[in-house]
Amino acid sequence: MTTMPTIRFTGLVSGIDFDQVIEAILEVRRQPIVQLQQRRELLRLQSDLWRGIQQKLTDLQNAIKPFLIKGQALPFTASSSSPELLRVSASSDAVAGSYQITVKQLATATRVSSGFNGYALGVGAPVDINAPLQSQRSVLGTVTAGTFTINGVQISVDPTSDTLNDIINRINGSGAGVTASYDTATDTLVLTSPNPIALGSPNDTSNFLQVVGLLGSPQAFDGTNYVRQSTAHLGRLRGNVPLQDDNLRVALSQTTGSFTINGVTISYDASVDSLNAIIQRINQNVPDVQAYYDPIADKVVLVSKTTGSNSIARADVSGNLLDVLGLLDSGDNARAQVSLGKDAVIQVSGFNNDQDIVRSSNTISDVIPGVTCNSSLLTRPNL
Repeated sequence: MTTMPTIRFTGLVSGIDFDQVIEAILEVRRQPIVQLQQRRELLRLQSDLWRGIQQKLTDLQNAIKPFLIKGQALPFTASSSSPELLRVSASSDAVAGSYQITVKQLATATRVSSGFNGYALGVGAPVDINAPLQSQRSVLGTVTAGTFTINGVQISVDPTSDTLNDIINRINGSGAGVTASYDTATDTLVLTSPNPIALGSPNDTSNFLQVVGLLGSPQAFDGTNYVRQSTAHLGRLRGNVPLQDDNLRVALSQTTGSFTINGVTISYDASVDSLNAIIQRINQNVPDVQAYYDPIADKVVLVSKTTGSNSIARADVSGNLLDVLGLLDSGDNARAQVSLGKDAVIQVSGFNNDQDIVRSSNTISDVIPGVTCNSSLLTRPNL
């Protein structure tokens, strides 16, 4: 069955188009809805506009926020009239003003170095001037064969057979115009001459002058002679050989042992461990102490990593290595050279009733509000 579409004929009798009339009536009736839709669109546009304004205000607030925090956008600056003595810096908590600061004493670190029987002797035993150079346990055992030059005269050396005494006699008989001698008090080689002493040549094949500390040594004039002397003990340690084979002034009581520094236990085996290895072990395990060997003074040195009058505790647990290295305050041989650290002392006019202000560090930030004073540039650099 087929459904036919409905066909309407309006206004045929009355002449009035009722569809248009109805459409017009409906259009009038729709106007409140249209107006509401238009109002809604307007409100949406206004809302978008306000959101845009709000975002712009937020961006502006973020941009000027640093200026609203005291000292952040335009931070305080601090200056010192003597920056080579004292550096100062200011934070946002600082108050503008002028302060008179007097540095009366710098903080220093505690230092302990090798000493024996009350004397600042090195840890190495004096050399044997009558033993072949190669047989010496000291640095003399590292002399290489060849020639070295004094005042243009070449002098030969064979460490397998020559003793230090042989070399001294060879220098004196070389015609170089120089007198060589061994100073037993300082364990050094001394050269004297009425004329300036020239050492070394590009053609030298032996390191003798370097090993004995003459190459680069200062030249002094005593009114009669020019003098050049070893800058370090000839008997100083090699440092890179097992301890039992090194040139220690005092003999080890046993091969293996241990000691403590600031409560930290360090163990060693002298048949394997060198002085350099022991020092490295200290530096790796003792957090507040730096150890090193000074080859010029021939000493082992312990330095506190912090300034102030704190001590460095040392003790042999088994064996006598610290005694051998001269690092004990008392022992069979050792009497360490101890330089106790000092505290920093400053005066700030108007603060602490103008009395001394003492701190363990050269960086002081708890006296003048918001101001940090630093005088550490005059102290030793960090190791």
